[in-house]
Amino acid sequence: MPLPKTERKERIRRYIDGRIHVTVPTLCRMFGVSEATVRRDLDELESEQLIRRTHGGASPLASPVRESLVGRRRVEQEREKDAIARAAAGLVAEGETVFLGSGSSVLAIAPYLKQRRELTVITNSLPVINELVEAEGVKVIVVGGWLRKSELSMLGHIAEKSLEELRADKVILGSEAIHLEHGLTNSYLPETRTDRAIVRLSPRIILLVDHTKFNKIKTAFWAPLDVVDTVICDAQVPEMDLASLRAKGLTVITAEIAEEPPSGNGGA
Repeated sequence: MPLPKTERKERIRRYIDGRIHVTVPTLCRMFGVSEATVRRDLDELESEQLIRRTHGGASPLASPVRESLVGRRRVEQEREKDAIARAAAGLVAEGETVFLGSGSSVLAIAPYLKQRRELTVITNSLPVINELVEAEGVKVIVVGGWLRKSELSMLGHIAEKSLEELRADKVILGSEAIHLEHGLTNSYLPETRTDRAIVRLSPRIILLVDHTKFNKIKTAFWAPLDVVDTVICDAQVPEMDLASLRAKGLTVITAEIAEEPPSGNGGA
């Protein structure tokens, strides 16, 4: 039975409080109501000065990530990232140990893993930790290190030494750029050593990249394409690029964007 509006709004407010950013689709899934209903609830909560509305969702009023790049990027290509995250979560089995990297694409997976049982997640991402902290069936191993505030991720020598002691069934990462000839690159040189330590955790590397990352080259090279086992992307990536990845021996999964729920579902 749907919750009364007042109780639903209070639960939404509590859920948003302390998180970086909560999307409308996430709240729809949690409370079984339509996007129109969730948007009305969020608008009312903002008018009551209880939350801050953002593009595609909401954040707490005192969110420490207002200035973080990962917080702002989370609402870019939101539907594509959600589709990619659903596909990636489908590759994670009960009882496995998985590494979840930093960045908005990987962060989108966390809500899909919260109901799993006997799952162990290793991460250097504060937003992922925050998302999974109340998931009873998920054990979280935190990789410490130097905090990169813009990404809310742990990097550097301490992180790399910690990663030497760990192994995972799967590693799930994003990348700022993917290029068929130049491989995987990012724009922040100190991150490359940590990324290289991460990909040594498992032979099964799953890369999440939406169409805006393809055929791009950033400053710092961190891995060739042959370290990747599976690429999950959205349907806007040109078929020629997908065929080239498959020709290199990579498994390619094209994630389909879920249809939006009917606007009348769930009431207000």
